[in-house]
Amino acid sequence: MLDETYLDSAFERSRTIEVGKEIPPEEPDDQRRINGKELSRWLFARSKPAADGSLVPIQVWLVGFDIVGDFFFPAPKEGGTIELSFEKCRFRGGLALWGVKGVPSFSISESVIQDDITVAGAGIVGELQIMNVSMRSADIRLNGASLFASGLVCAGGVKLTACEIGKCELLGLDAPRLEVRGGKFGRLSVSVTRLGAAELESFSCESFRITRRGESESTASKGFPVVINDCEIGDEFVIAGLKGVGIKIRETNIHGFAHIFSCELAYLNLAYCKVERDLRFYDLACVGNIHLLRTSAAVFDWSNSPAKDESPKAAARADRFIAYRCQFGEISWRDLLLERDADFTNCVVSLDVDVDRLCCPILRFNNATIDRDVTFSGGLMDGIFFEGSRARSLSFDLKDLEAPVARMELNLAGSSIKSLAFGSEPFAETPVAILPPILNLIGCTYESLPRFPAPQAAEERLAFLKRFAAGGTNPSRVEPQPYFQLARQLRSAGYLSEANQIQYDEREAARMEFWRRGHWRQYAGLTLLCGFIGYGIGTRYFRVLWVVLLLTIVGTLVLAPVPVTGNPLEAWLWRAGASFQEVLPVAKLSPHYAAFFEEKPTDSLNFLQNAYFAFHRFMGWLLASFVVAGLAGLTQRPSSS
Repeated sequence: MLDETYLDSAFERSRTIEVGKEIPPEEPDDQRRINGKELSRWLFARSKPAADGSLVPIQVWLVGFDIVGDFFFPAPKEGGTIELSFEKCRFRGGLALWGVKGVPSFSISESVIQDDITVAGAGIVGELQIMNVSMRSADIRLNGASLFASGLVCAGGVKLTACEIGKCELLGLDAPRLEVRGGKFGRLSVSVTRLGAAELESFSCESFRITRRGESESTASKGFPVVINDCEIGDEFVIAGLKGVGIKIRETNIHGFAHIFSCELAYLNLAYCKVERDLRFYDLACVGNIHLLRTSAAVFDWSNSPAKDESPKAAARADRFIAYRCQFGEISWRDLLLERDADFTNCVVSLDVDVDRLCCPILRFNNATIDRDVTFSGGLMDGIFFEGSRARSLSFDLKDLEAPVARMELNLAGSSIKSLAFGSEPFAETPVAILPPILNLIGCTYESLPRFPAPQAAEERLAFLKRFAAGGTNPSRVEPQPYFQLARQLRSAGYLSEANQIQYDEREAARMEFWRRGHWRQYAGLTLLCGFIGYGIGTRYFRVLWVVLLLTIVGTLVLAPVPVTGNPLEAWLWRAGASFQEVLPVAKLSPHYAAFFEEKPTDSLNFLQNAYFAFHRFMGWLLASFVVAGLAGLTQRPSSS
């Protein structure tokens, strides 16, 4: 076994004391073996000041040692310092630093430790490094360690590189930097008193936690990030209580749950991550953006805990939320306040989406695919955008809140929804008040009638349907598709009169739109169709009979001066029949009427009478063309602008 004499002679030659170039074998090797307590005693003796009182810094590199028993890092004598490194060593016991202050640096690399590493109440001025250390059955505990930078070239911090550690707990960590690169952990737990930055990369562990210890503010509020990259984490991932930090998590697989709660962050980014169970944010405040990119989770839950009877505005705030091309099993948001938009563009949700008491300017679910139900309830938003998306059902429930504010917009353009529902207890008798001022349904398809509170008054029900089809109270422009979509569903449900009314309203809205835009030809055409045949919609089609009757009466009066044989009644009936036949373009009621107008009309009628009957016949042909177009459904279709 090696002794202190060997250490003395080797140290005098070089600060590197090397007895082997590889890690000692499993069996003790007398040529490398040294007792841990003797090594501690030798280091303590070496740390005393020089005879002239000057400091004698001890820098010792131990390579290839087989250390038997526990090794306690010696506290140097007053005025002395020790900088110690172990390389390719085997510790057959434990390693401990108890109450040691003023240590420039301490490192272990490419070594095997069969028991625990314990650092308690130690002050390491420089850097603690643990690199390529195997501790498969042992623990590392840094309890109350205070790590400070003091202007050294490699100033301060904790590094764990390619380590295999069963249980690693860094409690009350006070350091400018934490680095974990590679390695495998059973449990990695860090509680932070102060931390400048943290970089954790390419490691795996069963349980991972970063929490804040005490009430001190983190120096990460100065802009240092916490970066977690390319890691494999088992059942538990927890970040709690951090303040002022920015967190980036990238290409990390979490096989259990991921919870981030009670934090006040500068920003939060998750990119290309996979959470097999629930991803949960609770009481999370963020002054910057929360950004999820191509991240998946079985459940995405975000909620806050306002006091009783408190509005969502009292909950923790966040600036903006963006989720792009993410996949979730279920989304549940409650009691949130966002200063800017919440955006779920191109996301896929295999179950339900439940958004309750959300306050934000705009909520977007554009080009999203949601296999089941979407519910928006009790929120205060300027707009909800669901463009080009798909869902089984979409439900809006205002609960006990007021009607939508004057600037609110609901945009469902190009979406495909099986059913729509609008609900609010205070507006059960006036459901039209539930609809937002701007409602974009252009290209929106649904398979059943929109559900809404059923008022007792039929006119209230019809008012809701009219405003729904029109696009709210302040539509930007008239679009026919929402009218026809609603009319189609009304007919399918057996509400024929309401369907005809909605379709008629679309034609009237289009006519007035042409007026506002100065398209006089289209406006005149629709006006004639409206007046003569009611666009050929429903019973309004029979307006043409009133026009025919009016023309027949006028024609009869025009023929009054024409002498007709027979008594006065027969004479007037003959004139009425002749006038009526001239309205009919093709049908011939009597050859006598045709003969009267075709043989020598100039002998019986003067110029004005002939001019009128020319107009009379023209109106007959015009009405006939309208009737034919109405029967073909051409007058019920949108007109080109």
